[in-house]
Amino acid sequence: MRLLCILFCLSVYCPAITTAQETDNGEASFSSVLTIDISRIARETQYGQRIFKEFENAQSELIESNTIIQNNLEAEEQSLVELRKTLAADEFRKLAVEFDERANAIRKERAALENTLLNFETKT
Repeated sequence: MRLLCILFCLSVYCPAITTAQETDNGEASFSSVLTIDISRIARETQYGQRIFKEFENAQSELIESNTIIQNNLEAEEQSLVELRKTLAADEFRKLAVEFDERANAIRKERAALENTLLNFETKT
């Protein structure tokens, strides 16, 4: 929001580039044009750099936590495979279904977090 306010102030109060154009009656007409490069502002201002850094940090944290969760799920799955040898079929099936439901819930939750982060990126 603050960035939009800054851009508005720049467009209103900054001196603009003027160009002369001849009208039909031979007089010169001046028009003001201000071009704002949002990408450049985001790259070269402290505010833009801070937002980008926050996004990168959040993205790194999400990737790191996803890796940890994935490793934990793989270890749990492997222990279930080992338990399969010693458990009755109906007991194993119950544990497998619980694991599958938990893993799917985690995947949905992580996908929602990733979508939130991507939506944040497109808004900034």
